[in-house]
Amino acid sequence: MTGMWLSISIWLDSACLWMTVFATLDISLMLILTGVSAGRRRFFGILAGTSMIVLASQWLIAGNAFGLVLGILPFEAAQQIGSVLALEFTRLRMVPMDLIYLPLNIILSWFFGARGAK
Repeated sequence: MTGMWLSISIWLDSACLWMTVFATLDISLMLILTGVSAGRRRFFGILAGTSMIVLASQWLIAGNAFGLVLGILPFEAAQQIGSVLALEFTRLRMVPMDLIYLPLNIILSWFFGARGAK
């Protein structure tokens, strides 16, 4: 998922936070197919998995951009940049529409995770 996100972000030259919807669906499907019952465990599992995908993707997108500028490999640049620089880079690339997808992620996580719990 992170590789697809990175490729699409490079192609479109944006943060592509709309991919959080696909990341949520991907994690939800994995947890449903592995038999995790609906409830808090699946809800927080979906949230945690999606959050890790978002953080890794945005970090690698920033690393790729700085790697191209500095003339080093993207993974080397990703190891060298700090969290403040990666966060600022992501914040500057976001458009106002991207802020809708983060709360939508929580709603989708509830829908696929906690809904139907007994």
